[in-house]
Order: sequence, then C-alpha cells, then structure tokens
Amino acid sequence: MKKIDKMFLVLIISLLMSAPAIATQYTEGFEYHTPDSNTFTSGIFQHNIVPMPPVDYTSWDISTFGSPPSGNALDLWPAIDEVTFDLNQGEYIDYASIQLSDYSNGTTFEVTGSLGTYTLTIPFNGGSWEFADTTGQNIGNITMVRLMSAEGLFDNLTVNVLPEPASLLLLSMGSLALIKKRRL
Repeated sequence: MKKIDKMFLVLIISLLMSAPAIATQYTEGFEYHTPDSNTFTSGIFQHNIVPMPPVDYTSWDISTFGSPPSGNALDLWPAIDEVTFDLNQGEYIDYASIQLSDYSNGTTFEVTGSLGTYTLTIPFNGGSWEFADTTGQNIGNITMVRLMSAEGLFDNLTVNVLPEPASLLLLSMGSLALIKKRRL
C-alpha cells in the first residue's frame, strides 16, 4: 500500500506541475472613463496619470480621436499613465499587449517586471495603429505598465493573469496530507 500511495503522490505532483496554469485575460478598452481625476480604476487596472518631463502638467482625454480600434482610446498629450494592477493573493501577470498610435515621434509602451523592463517606442506614424506585446521578453512577473506620449493614443491594454505556481505546490502538499491521513 505504501508503494501505491507514493506512486499516486508522484503522479499528482507531476500532473499539477506540468499542467499549464489557466490564464484569465483582462482588457482595458478605455470605454467608460472621463478625465475628472488623474487617478481612476477600471476592473483590475489602477491608472495614475502623471506629468511627462520636462512639463509639470498633464493633458489627457478618453476620446474617439484617431479612430481607435474599439470605440474610445486614451489620448495623452503630454502625460504618462502608470498602470498597476489589483490582483488577488497569489496571482501574477505574465503577458501584456497594447495597440498604440503616435502623432509626436515618441509614444512609448514600457512594461516593468520582476526581472527587468521592456520598452518599445514607436516613431511618428501619422496615426496608424500598431500592436506591441511582451512575447519573448524575459521580464518576469509584470508589476507596472507605463504608457507615455507627448501626443499619442492607446487602446486595448491586455494582460494575462495567472495563479502563482506555489498554489499548485500547496495543492500537491494537501494531497500528500490526505494520503498520510488515510493511512492512519
């Protein structure tokens, strides 16, 4: 019986550790906001709009300017939107993407993670919409996304939220406890 219990435990642990975590995808489409405050919340997205140096003021709007891909877009001229996330205990973000457009030569998508930062600055593109994401970047768990522009547009900020791998390990350890309890 002992040998079967150990084999069962090894099987459970290997299945849990090899199974991909199921991601939940969240998208900020900038559809329901008005610029009455430089901080606002939308689902898990926590926005804090700050001045873009060297200026000491912010100018921004949620608008249909530039024909956004999905209704409205965040228009920064100039400003920085520092986006953080309201996650549950044990969750983390492993991927971020955005659609962006530039009217000023320097609209930037910057993603900060536990292992580093990924920055993509697009040159003036006359309002064409471009797609940027963190695929292939080794930045670790994402903690902040910064959207920066002297005059640019952002739409469909998308992130993948996953449960922490340690949660799977705890589930495995719980299985071990049940097996031991059954033996007693």
